[in-house]
Amino acid sequence: SKNKRQNENFSDGYFAAFDLQAEFIYAINPETFTIVYINKAVREYYPDASPVGMTCHEVFMDKDSPCQNCPVLKLLQTGERKFSQIHRPDGMTVFANASPLSRGGQNFILVSCTDISSINYEIEEERNQYRDAVLSEAVCSYQADITDNMIYRAPIFNAPEYTLTANLSFPMCYDDY
Repeated sequence: SKNKRQNENFSDGYFAAFDLQAEFIYAINPETFTIVYINKAVREYYPDASPVGMTCHEVFMDKDSPCQNCPVLKLLQTGERKFSQIHRPDGMTVFANASPLSRGGQNFILVSCTDISSINYEIEEERNQYRDAVLSEAVCSYQADITDNMIYRAPIFNAPEYTLTANLSFPMCYDDY
């Protein structure tokens, strides 16, 4: 069968290095989006059933058709390697990219997905901490104007909730500083 012949293209040690990677790496048929190869990370994430033979959007996104921001679609449409951030239904957020691959005289698409869920969480936490610091005036900007001998205090960004500290009044005179 065609699937068996495609799987044979990936049966040797050609992709052994992909099994050492933490990323989900898989190869698909570009015409059908059917998965023809998966690395160890994918096999371990789906231990009960192999996704080989199913479409990537069925397995990873629980959809009947490719995702709107699918890097494979972008590659097929433009011929250029594209990257996408994809939010999966299982809560995982991945940074995905697709590359053309020729193996055994056949064309495939190699897809690599890096789990960035914890990175996104850390970035959001840092944003919240920074926002709290700005709103509490722990982070602000002081601007001096020597023409009128005054210091002006301004928030780093324009936040509608921003209020001045009760014990200081701005603008203030250099002599008071």
